[in-house]
Amino acid sequence: MATQEPAAAPPRRRLRWRKWAIAVVLGSLALLAITFAVVNSPIGHRYIVDRIARYAPASGLRVEIGRIEGSLYGNATLRDVTLADPKGVFLRVPEVELDWRPFSWFSSGLDVRKLVT
Repeated sequence: MATQEPAAAPPRRRLRWRKWAIAVVLGSLALLAITFAVVNSPIGHRYIVDRIARYAPASGLRVEIGRIEGSLYGNATLRDVTLADPKGVFLRVPEVELDWRPFSWFSSGLDVRKLVT
């Protein structure tokens, strides 16, 4: 009497796991790319301006920006910049030209190539 060994089942579980892992990585990268694109849009610029205005350090320094033009990741122009402390406004700058590389912060520190007020 010959015994038949059952055929080995294909490794479907391992294949399914890899597909899910690839989907999660690609989905995360797509979400990150969309986030960077939205932040660099007019809606994102307004969000950044609002977040800067809400920031309240212990020193009492307040920074307000009217609007941001250009790219947040390179050349930008900041309009109507106001610096104030608890005593009131001490600096108003109608236009600030900024050329910087924010992603350099992670590798080599702050990289501001041009800042003209």
